Amino acid sequence: MVRRGVFRAGPLRVTGGADVAAELYGGDPSHPRQEKPRVDRDSTELALAKHLISGSVPTLFVCRGIQVLNVAMGGTINQHLADSLDEDIHRREGEGWIYHEIEMKSGSLVAKAMGADRAQGATGHHQAIDRLAPGLEPVGWAADGTIEAVELAGPTWLVGVQWHPEVNAHEDAAQQGLFEGLVAAAREARRG
Repeated sequence: MVRRGVFRAGPLRVTGGADVAAELYGGDPSHPRQEKPRVDRDSTELALAKHLISGSVPTLFVCRGIQVLNVAMGGTINQHLADSLDEDIHRREGEGWIYHEIEMKSGSLVAKAMGADRAQGATGHHQAIDRLAPGLEPVGWAADGTIEAVELAGPTWLVGVQWHPEVNAHEDAAQQGLFEGLVAAAREARRG
């Protein structure tokens, strides 16, 4: 929206999708499970994430989005979780979502928005944060220790989740709470 010559954006959601190109975080582009990256999305979304980090636009980064945020800030990605886990609770072979429990840090933006310290996340990813970028705070974890949620400290509501809250937000108030938290943060940012 443009008012009095000032552009006001928000809120934003950076979504899931193809693997981030491995060379962008020091990964192995020839890894046998590396899916074909979308270089156009990589360059656009990494630039967007870098802009959002220092901005005032409330943003929710989902699945690939949390990985883009982490890479934009200097972190790395585990290229294929199943290689480093005894049991892969994050992805089912073939199509469809798999659900697993996520434990959130009490008092975090994610826990406050969801009104809960635990949630069932819909996932289908084979990659996740490996080395957490400086400046990001982990605030949600799967039972196997995989980081499932992060926040960026500061005045702006900037949250990343590895799962897909949109999958069952229509029937799960906690999942819907993430979107309501994002919208509420955007309203507050406009007032400020």
